[in-house]
Amino acid sequence: MDPANAMYGGPSTLELWVPADQAEQVMESVRHDLSLALGDVQVEAYRSGPQGAEETIALLRLAIRGAGTVVLVLGGLGVLNIGLVTVRQRIREIGVRRSFGATSGRIFAAVMLESVCATALAGLIAVGASIGLVRNLPLERLLNNGIPIADLPGFPVAAAVEGMIAATAVGALAGLLPAIIAVRAKVIDAIRF
Repeated sequence: MDPANAMYGGPSTLELWVPADQAEQVMESVRHDLSLALGDVQVEAYRSGPQGAEETIALLRLAIRGAGTVVLVLGGLGVLNIGLVTVRQRIREIGVRRSFGATSGRIFAAVMLESVCATALAGLIAVGASIGLVRNLPLERLLNNGIPIADLPGFPVAAAVEGMIAATAVGALAGLLPAIIAVRAKVIDAIRF
């Protein structure tokens, strides 16, 4: 029979709250003393102070960044698909523009500009929606039971700027293939199509 079961009638847990700078020393001392008294024991340190919170926040940030990356990749694939369909649908227009002297650089820039503008607009809408969710005063009052809280965190402007840059970059990357296809379209084939 296990010594903890014999002594206390079942497995038991002992919790000690110690300053973070003494945690390792106390943990070794407790492990030594309990193993002498009870035999095989398990001692674990749970960090609930700033160190433990930093680890949790780091994991949370990693998970959120991973989810954001997946969303950006999927959004980029959607923009790429729409760009390819748009170029196929507008191949006659591209052919006519080329026959009237539009350079391949202008065609490339026009298709890229459409893609970048679409994703920048989507990013702007997303930032606006996040502002509405984060700084929703009626919702804050409801959650706080009408008690005003002065220390609410501010809106993360740096994250909004980072999101806008990421959305615009995804639009630029997703617009490359449709723009290259539009530039490579031959005038005679485009008019015939």
